Amino acid sequence: MLAIRGVPGNPSTDDRIDGAMEVLEDSGVEVVAELAADSDRAQARAATSDALQSNPDLSIIVAANDDMALGAVEAVRAAKPDFEDFLIVGVDGTEDAVDSIIAGELDATMAQGAYEMGHRSIEEAVRVIEGETVEEEIAIDATLVTGDNAEDFLEQLQDQSAE
Repeated sequence: MLAIRGVPGNPSTDDRIDGAMEVLEDSGVEVVAELAADSDRAQARAATSDALQSNPDLSIIVAANDDMALGAVEAVRAAKPDFEDFLIVGVDGTEDAVDSIIAGELDATMAQGAYEMGHRSIEEAVRVIEGETVEEEIAIDATLVTGDNAEDFLEQLQDQSAE
């Protein structure tokens, strides 16, 4: 497996990969490389190309965001045009990533409910301004987007952007 990190020191992308690595410790999946790509699609494409050359049996790629996952898709497509045996996963639930899932390229993205986070943050800020007490921690649902629910999720994203 290849793990593609974002900008070194960025807590959100570091935590995403650190969490994945913790789960993988006992899975038997061999991690062949952890590479930083600065949350950039082109850098992720280059890092993935390098990893594929060094590790021809590589078949799993986990990226800390969707842009880097899409860069990995581009590199794999260039190296192995028939890449059905690859598992490539990103994080964010961007429209480009969902389109890629629908096209049969990216396998999954973990959508973190960005719209709901923005909505709730303003609701809670208003409560604070009005002197109300707010919860210390507020859970926002995440959605694993795969080929099974990508079209529905894309429709939800498009509805949110129309509001």
